[in-house]
Amino acid sequence: MRWIAMVAACLATVARAEGLPSGIDLSGFASVGSVGGANAGVGVDMPATGIIVDPYARGPGAGRPAGGDPPRWFDDDDAWDTPERRFYIAGLLGASFATLEVQEPPSIVGDLLTAGAAAGVAFERDGGWLRLEFEGRGRDPISETRTDPGLVGSVSATAVRGWSALVNVWRDLEITDRFGCYVGGGLGAGGYTMIFNGALAAPPFPFVSEISGRTGLTGFAWQAGTGITWALGDRTTLDLGYRFFAVDGGPADLTISLPPFGSFTDAAGTRFSASELLLTIRIYEPFRDWRD
Repeated sequence: MRWIAMVAACLATVARAEGLPSGIDLSGFASVGSVGGANAGVGVDMPATGIIVDPYARGPGAGRPAGGDPPRWFDDDDAWDTPERRFYIAGLLGASFATLEVQEPPSIVGDLLTAGAAAGVAFERDGGWLRLEFEGRGRDPISETRTDPGLVGSVSATAVRGWSALVNVWRDLEITDRFGCYVGGGLGAGGYTMIFNGALAAPPFPFVSEISGRTGLTGFAWQAGTGITWALGDRTTLDLGYRFFAVDGGPADLTISLPPFGSFTDAAGTRFSASELLLTIRIYEPFRDWRD
């Protein structure tokens, strides 16, 4: 009969924790707790040690009496009610298949490394989340040296210190409890430092033209993208995404020196764009444990 009393006590605990009405009259059973020794109402005494049952440890809205903290081994994350609005931080790392347009074709192309971070807030919506975030990223330099068959010498064009700061809006759609996809984009600003360096001569003339320039450029930037997500748990999500990014850097200054005739300045229009593959690790409520 002891196991009947134990099962009945467990049913009572579950019904209380879940806020469900019990269809079983358990009034004849003694409560099972940390203090035993009570008669179970069926002629069986419960053991003096009792059973550790904490009906206040689980279930939304269940309060705890004073001094009734759960055991140290209890995992509060299991009882966490996902709020309708969640703060998150994210780290991004990926490959940027970039194109740098300088004045006239052909364009400069290269494979770059891009990395950065983001912080945002996710709002619960039907079928997924609506995420509003701020993202900052940097990119490796892109460079090329060009020669002209009719000239002697070469000129190199390099874009360094590439950066972007965007406000993004993403719409997550749940496919299963763990898998999902998203679509969205962002607007903001971006830039790079444009550097020119080289020397050219036109045979048979003995004069050599020296070309130089260094200009910091900032312009309007935007991106659009999509991707898939995999929830590792309640708080951690992996994200594999594609984005097309572009920034209109504008004109970069050039100084052309032609001794002994002096020098003059010119400008070359520039524009940076890239197809990017990004791996993102997103962590929700990163400071939750600090409150415990």
